[in-house]
Amino acid sequence: LLGGALLLPSCATMGGSASPAEVRRLETAVAQQPGHVASLTRLGAAYRSAGRLEDARETLERAERLQPGTGPVALYLGITYEQLGDLPRARRLYEAYLANGRSESMKRTIRQRMPTVQRLEMYVAIRDALARDGVEVLIRPSAGAVDNLRILKTSTDIDLGFVQGGIANEPESTDLMLLGSMYVEPVWIFHRLPGPAPTRLNALAGRRVAVGSAGSGTQLLALQLLGLAGVPIDAANLLMSDSQSTADALLAGEIDAAFVVGAPEAPAVRRLLDAPGIALLDLAHADAYVRRLPHLTALTLPAGAIDLASVRPAADVRMLGATANLVARADLHPAIVSLLMLAARDIHGQPGLFQGIGEYPQLRTNELPHSPTARRFLDSGPPLLQRYLPFWIAVLVDRLLVALLPVIAVLIPLLRIAPALY
Repeated sequence: LLGGALLLPSCATMGGSASPAEVRRLETAVAQQPGHVASLTRLGAAYRSAGRLEDARETLERAERLQPGTGPVALYLGITYEQLGDLPRARRLYEAYLANGRSESMKRTIRQRMPTVQRLEMYVAIRDALARDGVEVLIRPSAGAVDNLRILKTSTDIDLGFVQGGIANEPESTDLMLLGSMYVEPVWIFHRLPGPAPTRLNALAGRRVAVGSAGSGTQLLALQLLGLAGVPIDAANLLMSDSQSTADALLAGEIDAAFVVGAPEAPAVRRLLDAPGIALLDLAHADAYVRRLPHLTALTLPAGAIDLASVRPAADVRMLGATANLVARADLHPAIVSLLMLAARDIHGQPGLFQGIGEYPQLRTNELPHSPTARRFLDSGPPLLQRYLPFWIAVLVDRLLVALLPVIAVLIPLLRIAPALY
C-alpha cells in the first residue's frame, strides 16, 4: 500500500522552538550542574523544540531517573516519546503528569490529547502489522469521522479511513466498501439531574445538554437519539463542545447532561465516572433505539464493572454503542484487504468491558457494500495460501495460478486428443 493513507484525528505537537543560543546556554548550565533536575528538564524541552528528539529523550530520561514522577519531566518526556512514535510510553507519562503535574492548563491540554494518542496507538499497530509484510501505511491527519468520509469520497490519495457507524448511508456505493466494524465505542450519557434517576431521553428536554463538537460523529448521534425521543434538536440549550470542555462544564454545574462517545479509558469518561454527583443515564429503551438505528448496538455496563470494591455502578446500566467501521476505496487490492483483516483480528479481537474475545471485527451493518474479501475472511479465515506462505509469496503464487488457469483449460482438451493424433 505504498503511498496509501489511514485517516486519523489530527494531533499537533506542543511548544515553540528554542534558539541555538538558548540551547547552548542550557547545555552550559547542565555541564556545571549535571544532577540538577530542573536544568536537565529545561535542556530536554529545548532539544525537543529544536527537533533534536534523541538528545531530548536521553536528557529527559536522565532527569526521570534522578527524580521519578516529576510533573514537568513526565510532560516533556511524554511529548518526546510521542514524536518519536513510542506511544505506549507517551501515554503512561501523560497519565503520570495528570497525577502529579501542577499546571491545570497543561493538564487540560493533555486530557484533550489523550484520546488522540490512544487512537493513534491503534492505528500505528495496524501500520506496524502491515509493515512486517512489506506494506507501507501512511497515517494522515483529519478532523474526525465525518471528515474521514468526506475525504474518502473526494480524494484519490486516501485508501482507508475509520468512520463511525451511522455516518455513511450508501448501501449501493460504487466507490467505497466496508471492511468491517472494528470495535464498539460506548455512548455515555452523563447527567446531574435532581430527583429520581431518569431512564428516558425526554427527561433532557429543556435542559442544558452538551452534544459533542460541531460536525463530529458524537453530535450527529446525539441529535439522532434526542430527535427519536421527541426532544427538539434545534433548541438553544443543546451545546456543542469537545469531550474535555464538556466534562469541565458538567463538573462545574454549567450544564445538566452530556453525550460522550469514547472508550472507558478516555480521560473525559474516567473523570465523569469517578466524579461525585455525576450519574449515568440508564436507558430503558435501548433495544428500541437499536431497532430504529440499526448501526447502533445495545450494551450493558454491569454493576461493579467500574469499581468492584465500592460496586460502581450500583446496578446494571443499559447503554448504546456506536461501531467504528473501517472503510476502504472499492479498488483496494484484495491481498491488502486480507492483510488488513489479519491485523484487525489480532488487534481488535481481544476482550474488553463491552465485548467478548473474537467478537470483533464483524460485518453486520449495510451502510456500505461489504468487501467480498473481508466477508470471506470473517466466514472462513485467511486465504489458504496466506495461512502457510509469506504474504508476498502467497500473492505471487495466487497471480501465477490466475495466469495459468486459462492455459490449463486449453491444454486439457489438447492432451485428450493428442494420443489419437499420434
